[in-house]
Amino acid sequence: MHSTVQGVSAERAWRDPAEMIVISYSTNVPSGYDRVYSIRINELEYAIRDGNFNSLPITRVYDSSNNEPRYIVHARVGMNYQLYVRNYSRNTNYEIVATVDGLDVLNGKQGSLNNNGYIVNAGDSLAIKGFRKDKHTEAAFQFANVVDSYAANSAQGDVRNTGVIGFAAFELQGPAQNALPPCSGQAFPADNNGYAPPPCRK
Repeated sequence: MHSTVQGVSAERAWRDPAEMIVISYSTNVPSGYDRVYSIRINELEYAIRDGNFNSLPITRVYDSSNNEPRYIVHARVGMNYQLYVRNYSRNTNYEIVATVDGLDVLNGKQGSLNNNGYIVNAGDSLAIKGFRKDKHTEAAFQFANVVDSYAANSAQGDVRNTGVIGFAAFELQGPAQNALPPCSGQAFPADNNGYAPPPCRK
């Protein structure tokens, strides 16, 4: 899959990530719980999309032991998918370190918070469609049985980590170029407060 990247120089503002999101995937998803199509805690929104860029429903299960939600997406074996992150900040860029099945999506090695990540600029979005093979190519993510997974067939992989997708977001140093916030849909766009709405990025 053709996908071009380039290296840039950037420094993290803090050693620890601003936030971490873990999404499990499974062919068996519990019923009777809330379903969402994206996860947003602060300035960043996370989603898992199919090959047609449609966000997959994520089941949110609350863990009573630590009062934290667990997120599970239904996996259909053989379906391609991608990781999606949107940055709603107007002045902060973030570095996104992402893993699939415990493997770093950039270098294919075991996931670590010390690894380099992708940068998503203020007001921009990021789609990661597969493991990075080189600067111009990705190997598409595809839901698979454990024995057929990349983790099971990689020297760096560990099948115990199969079924886990991770995002770690690090705030970057320095002010970002002031970006327009993404436009959001309105049910009644003509019924505003009588003034021109602020600009936004389509």
